[in-house]
Formats: sequence, C-alpha cells, structure tokens
Amino acid sequence: MTTGKKIGIGLTLLAGLLLIGYKKITNLQYAFSKMVIGQYGIPKNIEIHAPFSSNGYISFTTDVALKNNSEEDFNVSGNLVATLNKLAFIYQGTTIGVANVNITDISVRAYDETIIKDIPVTVSAKNLLSNLANIPAMIKTFSIIGYIDVLGTEYIIGS
Repeated sequence: MTTGKKIGIGLTLLAGLLLIGYKKITNLQYAFSKMVIGQYGIPKNIEIHAPFSSNGYISFTTDVALKNNSEEDFNVSGNLVATLNKLAFIYQGTTIGVANVNITDISVRAYDETIIKDIPVTVSAKNLLSNLANIPAMIKTFSIIGYIDVLGTEYIIGS
C-alpha cells in the first residue's frame, strides 16, 4: 500500500470518528433540551445549624428525578463528556439552596427517568425561616435547576 493510500484511509477514518463524535454531542444537546429535573420524594436527614445566626443554615439530603423527554437515550460516563456540577433549588424566583455535586455517570433511557439519590443540600436558615409559614408549600413547589458541563460548555436543565 502506498503512502498516499495510507494517508487517505487515515483521513477517512478520522473524518468518520469526527462525524460520530459530532453526532453524539448533537444527540446529547438535543436530549438536554428535552430534559426535566425535579424533586423526588421529600427531604431527609434534616439538620439545623445555628438557625438564628446570620450564617446559620439547614442541611438535608434529597432525591432528584432526571426525566428524559426525548426519543434519544442519554448515557454518559466519565467526566470526559458530561458532568452534573451543581443543583440550585429555587422558590418563587429566589435561590434558596445549592447542592454542589460532581456526578459523571448519568444514564436515562428515552422517555424514562432516573433517580439521583441522597443529594446533600444546604439552605440559608434566614431564607427558610423568613418563609416559615410557607415551608410545606415551599417543599412541594420549589424548582430545581441543574448545571451540566459538556466538553467545556455549560448547559442548564430545568426551569
């Protein structure tokens, strides 16, 4: 085989791999655009730390449902492709809590959901205590926004 043919085959293989990689990223982006994230169940392991102090906080763990509303299976493993970095818990337009996570293995089949269990969350006691009368409604109605990094680009899942 001549050098020219070897280079031609190598370039063809490289182009094929790039096309496959591009299609995978495009499918991930499409699945992200259809992804929904929300609380699953109620908070657990609630601990109150210096609630009346200006830096007091409440910590708990919660389960989160990640729903794939697309016809594409979503499957990433290893932080080379995608990492779920952070979850923000929003109530009436205000971030009341944040969970810094580093989840690199995410798999959700098309039109299905997966549950991410025991996410540790920290909420400012001041934010929570100022809404003390609304805590049952707050727990039922807060929304979650997920921040996912895909090859250096940050995407947001949720409302």
